[in-house]
Amino acid sequence: PQYGPKQWYQRRVRGFWEILDSFSQDELVILLKFITGYSRVPHGGFSQFAVIGSSGPIKISKGNGTVENLPKSSVCFNLLLLPEYTSKEMLKDRLNTAMSYASVGFDQC
Repeated sequence: PQYGPKQWYQRRVRGFWEILDSFSQDELVILLKFITGYSRVPHGGFSQFAVIGSSGPIKISKGNGTVENLPKSSVCFNLLLLPEYTSKEMLKDRLNTAMSYASVGFDQC
């Protein structure tokens, strides 16, 4: 089925949060670093990312490319770009793969 931007976002973000619920603490740290460049949340919570020079809380957006592409991040903007994967399992697999490359996979600001 075809989904508009709002439906895509709702389905993928819901799946994303379900995947995060299954992550260990170590996996969450790696994911945070993949998206933000930081391995810890600033004192005061996610909203404090804007205070320390980032653009604010984490954002999730639809990425370009095919389902074969990995998620990308832009640490300057705390932005996670997710291609339009066909299942939650595919999202989890691609996200885990992208996280395994986290130390070398950052976009330039």
